[in-house]
Amino acid sequence: MLPYFHQTVFPAYLYTLLDRLPPEQAKTSCRFIFPENGRTRYDEGDLYTFSVILFGKNSLYIAEHLLQKLAVGIEATDNRVLHNNLQVVELIDGFSGEVIGEVNELTPWQYEDLQKQRQDLQGIEDFRLWIDSGVLFKKPLQSADELTTKRILKQLFLAALYANSDNALPLPEKTRTVTELTEQLDDERFDPADLLVDNHLFFINKTYANRDGKYKHLSGYHGRIDLHIPTDFPYRDDYLDLLLLGQYLGIGKRSNYGIGQYQLFADGKGQKYAPPPSQSLLDRLLDIRHFMHNAEYAKLADSQKQAVLAVRDAVLERRYRPSPLHFYQHTRTRLNGKKKTRTLAVAPVPERMVQKVVTKQLSQIIDGFQHRASYGYRPKRNRKQAVARIQHHIKFGNNWILESDIEDCFDHISFDVVQTRLRGLFGDDDLWRFVVDCLSAPLNHQLNRAKQANHSNQAGQLKKSRQYGIPQGSPLSPLIANLVLTDLDYDLSQQGFKHIRFADDFVVCGSSRAQVEKALVACQKSLSEHHLSLNEDKTHITQAAENFIFLGYQIGDKHVTDLSGQSPPKPQHPLEPNLIMQKGISPISHRGQTLFVCYQRRPYRVIIW
Repeated sequence: MLPYFHQTVFPAYLYTLLDRLPPEQAKTSCRFIFPENGRTRYDEGDLYTFSVILFGKNSLYIAEHLLQKLAVGIEATDNRVLHNNLQVVELIDGFSGEVIGEVNELTPWQYEDLQKQRQDLQGIEDFRLWIDSGVLFKKPLQSADELTTKRILKQLFLAALYANSDNALPLPEKTRTVTELTEQLDDERFDPADLLVDNHLFFINKTYANRDGKYKHLSGYHGRIDLHIPTDFPYRDDYLDLLLLGQYLGIGKRSNYGIGQYQLFADGKGQKYAPPPSQSLLDRLLDIRHFMHNAEYAKLADSQKQAVLAVRDAVLERRYRPSPLHFYQHTRTRLNGKKKTRTLAVAPVPERMVQKVVTKQLSQIIDGFQHRASYGYRPKRNRKQAVARIQHHIKFGNNWILESDIEDCFDHISFDVVQTRLRGLFGDDDLWRFVVDCLSAPLNHQLNRAKQANHSNQAGQLKKSRQYGIPQGSPLSPLIANLVLTDLDYDLSQQGFKHIRFADDFVVCGSSRAQVEKALVACQKSLSEHHLSLNEDKTHITQAAENFIFLGYQIGDKHVTDLSGQSPPKPQHPLEPNLIMQKGISPISHRGQTLFVCYQRRPYRVIIW
C-alpha cells in the first residue's frame, strides 16, 4: 500500500538508489512528477508511471546510474513499501514521447525550446497555474490575500537561480547563497502592479517519518492561481520564461521531493510535458470487484444489476450524462419536538448505486489527509468520538464554548470550488469531471405538496442549470462537503484554536471568552472565502457549566447526557489524539496495524486509523 501522496515514499527510495552520489549532485539535480498520486493499491503486474527531470552537467550520468539501480532495487529486511519489487518496463523521452533504449537518446530542453514555446503564447493574456502536488512557502499563508505576484515571482526566480547555481557548493551553503540573492531582489520588475487576478488555494498536511523516526513535512497549498499579463507589459517575456521553466523546476521548499510542481495553462491548453497515469483513477474506482463486493449491490434484482452495470459502462466509455434529480420531502422530529423538513434531490437507483461505489472507494483514499478535528461522514469516526473530544478539551480548562453551524451549507457550495478541490488533488483525471457532473445534474422539480394539492401541472418538470448547490441526497455530497470544509479546519488549527467539527456543525473550545470570540471572527473569514456563512440563530458563546447541546448530546463541564437515549461517550484519553505524532510511529503505517504503547507504565492497545 502506498500513501495518497507518493512524494512521501518514492523520492526517498530513488535517492536511496543514488546514495553513492554526493547530495549536491543528486538532490539538487532531480525533480519528480508523480501522476499516480491518489492510487494507493498496486497488485503484482500493475504498471506505475513517474517522471524524473534532470538538469545540470551531470544529468546523463545520474540518469544512467538511476536506471542501473532500478534494475537491481534494494534488498530490504524490513517492511518497507518499495525495495526490489519494481521492474523497469519502458523508458520514454518526456519531451518527444518516443520510446527509447538508452538514456543518451533523451531530448534536451534548451533555451531555444523555451523561446519557441513563449512565442506560441503571443496574444494570450490570461494564464492559470494548476498546482496538484502542493507548494510549501517559507512563511505559511494566513489568507488568500497574502499571495501576491511578487511572492510568486520570487519563488520562480529562486527555483531558476537554484537550478543554475554551482553544484560544487555544499548543499546548505548553496541554499543559503541562493536565498540571500533572492531576498535582495528590489528591482522594479519583481515589484510590479499586481497581475494576480484570483486564486483558490487550500492547504493539505503531508508528513512522513524517516528511518530515524523523525518527522518530515511535505505539506503544501494545492489549487489554482489566475494571472493576467498584458501583451504590452514591459517584462512579459521575462515572466513567461520563469512561468514556463518553473513548471519543471518546481517552486517553494522541498521541490526536490516532487512538491511545488504545477502546470501552466494558456487558452485552455497545458504548456507542460507531463505523463498520464498508467490507469485513470476513475477507472480504478469503478473496478468490477468493487461492485461484486458491495452488499447493497448484491441485494438488487438482476434487472437492476444490469442497469447499474450499464451506467458503469457509460462512465468508463466517457459517454455518461446524469439524469435529472428527483425531489423528495423528508420530515423528521428534532429533539426539541419541532419538525424539520428537508428536500432531498435523488438520482435514479442505477446511477445512485454507481455513485455509492465511487464514494466508498474515494472516501478511503482521501480520508488520510482530512483534518483530525473532523468527525462526520468519515470511516471509523462518529458523534460519540466527537463529544468525547469536547470533554477532553473541557477537562483541561477550555470551558468557553463557541457552538455554531453553517447556513445551508450544501445549498451554497460552489461547483467551481468543488472542481478546484478535486482538480488540485487528482490532476486532470476524469474523476473530478464525473463528480462535478453528478453534483450539478439538472433538477426535476416535482414537489410532494404540489402533487397532494393536485397541481402537478403547476409543479411541472422544471430543469435549471446551477452554479452552486450540491444535492442533499447524493452519496457524494457529504464527502465533498467535508473536502471543502477542510479549509476551515486548517485555518482554525493553524491559529491555535481547539475545535471539533461534525459535517457542517462545529464547536470551538477556549480558555476565555475573548479567545472564542477571536475564533468566531476566524470562522467567518475562512467561510467567506467560499461564499459560506454562519447560521446566526445557532451561533452562541457560552460556558460549559451552563450546558449546551451538540449532536444530540447535552454537554456540561462534568456530565454528558445523550438526549436520544443511547449510551454516553467514554472520555477520551489524553494520549489518543496525539498518538500518531509520537516519535517512531509512521503516519503511513498500514491501517489496521496494532500497536502497543506504554503510557505512565500502563499498556494501551491502539489500532492505526
